[in-house]
Amino acid sequence: MSSFEKPSSLPDSLDKKNKVSERETETREDVAESVLERAIELSWKVNEGNNGIVCLLEMEKMEEGVKEALCQLNERIREKESLANKVLKIYRPGEGEKEFALQKECWESIESSPDKDKMMQIPEPLIFQDVAVKTKEAQNRLEKWGFKLPTFTLPKELAERLKEKKEEIPEGLVREIDFTEKGLKIINEFIEEEKRSDSKKVKFKLPEVRAELFLMDSISGEDLATILYREVIKRHPGASDWGNSSEGMSIDQLQDKIAQIFDFKRPGGKHARGEDKIFEEEMVKRQNASEVRKYLIKETDFMIDSEQFDKIEKTITHLNKEGFYHRDLHERNIMFDEQGEVYMIDFGSAKKEKTARDSVYEEGEKVFIRDRSIINKLKIFTNPQEKRQGLEKTEGVQSDFKHLNNVVWRVGGEEWRDFLAELPEKKLTPAEADSLLEERSLLFFKQVAGKQINDLKEMELRIKMFLVSEIFECLPEEVQSEWAEKYLESEGKKYSDSAYLLGKLNNFRYWLVIEKGLTVRSGRGK
Repeated sequence: MSSFEKPSSLPDSLDKKNKVSERETETREDVAESVLERAIELSWKVNEGNNGIVCLLEMEKMEEGVKEALCQLNERIREKESLANKVLKIYRPGEGEKEFALQKECWESIESSPDKDKMMQIPEPLIFQDVAVKTKEAQNRLEKWGFKLPTFTLPKELAERLKEKKEEIPEGLVREIDFTEKGLKIINEFIEEEKRSDSKKVKFKLPEVRAELFLMDSISGEDLATILYREVIKRHPGASDWGNSSEGMSIDQLQDKIAQIFDFKRPGGKHARGEDKIFEEEMVKRQNASEVRKYLIKETDFMIDSEQFDKIEKTITHLNKEGFYHRDLHERNIMFDEQGEVYMIDFGSAKKEKTARDSVYEEGEKVFIRDRSIINKLKIFTNPQEKRQGLEKTEGVQSDFKHLNNVVWRVGGEEWRDFLAELPEKKLTPAEADSLLEERSLLFFKQVAGKQINDLKEMELRIKMFLVSEIFECLPEEVQSEWAEKYLESEGKKYSDSAYLLGKLNNFRYWLVIEKGLTVRSGRGK
């Protein structure tokens, strides 16, 4: 993980904080607040996610008193050389504690598994605290990192008093850090005067600066997005002007370079509704990411070690089975350390739900990333370059299935979800599978058609292909390939006048062969 900044030097005035662990009269809460505020001052930013800033805290550069106090809060810290200090960008009481608790549960679930050596690691969360940030040094650091400090409006009388004392006042809303020590002294004197007055008016007070943060294991390595970007810059002709080198570039700089190489699209910003703007931005991001991925698949020999891929897949399967859903598992949230270990990070969007349902990935208008989508994106990179062309054909099938699931789930609701949940328990004969396929295809197609969704012929084909992909596994293994081939032959005749739909059917054949290991011939009519 490359550093974005380095601390210039440690402050000299440490005496009052050096003995923090010796304050016997303080509660654990007091010690935690004081020590973790100090941790902000001693950290420097190394990474940033959607909801938080990740900083590095090196134990050897820490005052002994602060170090000892941290160890008293969690004895496991004593064995650590460094810690990651995550600060949530926007203070929303309880959000950070929830993230900390979910990450802790996921960490414990992996650690207690007999197969933990075959799974990804999760940084161990060590201390959580909702901290009052009082020192100007800590507030300045937070502001520099992108933390949203609280703003306020000065009372007219106080503003005039500051002007009389030759203090500069920013226009509009202000923050505590906008004032000098002298200005803050004037403000505090004004607050005390109001407290002593008998006036019935609402008394002015400075909004408290609070931040949720937690300490956890630090990882020395790079996220997968950084690794992929470096690979592109190393090989792409468009990067030759800067020597195909990405040495020393931060993730933001890498993203800028990649955007130049592929001439990335930018969101148009034409939508009025906030949710529409967010949707457009997400779609543009996905299209841009797809361009990078296509280049890596077709033009490079970049590979992901199959053992590392298996760890990613096993971890997702294990956590989902335990009721944990990450919901933001993209390339920035998978890390590799210097020894090749794989890590899952950033649990800001994570959720725990006892019953596995598609609805776990939706909250109102917001749609989260399905955990297993990263598996579909990365699996192709476990194969050498010469095998990837055929594998690409299967990806359109996965995309069709994902879109279909969203559409039919919305109109079919519980009936669709219950059918898919109960299906794995069924043991079918080929005749029973035929009957179930026809019955359910007709039912769900009618539901979709009733909602006047376009391209009904294609939707009908997608529904049948998806149901075939689920139903064939209920058959005895020795007849699965024969049953699937019979379906492909029948559909091939039905859609013989449409090259487009025959292409989709043929891609589905590739998918059955490559993803499911079946032996099936072409679905085109004889």
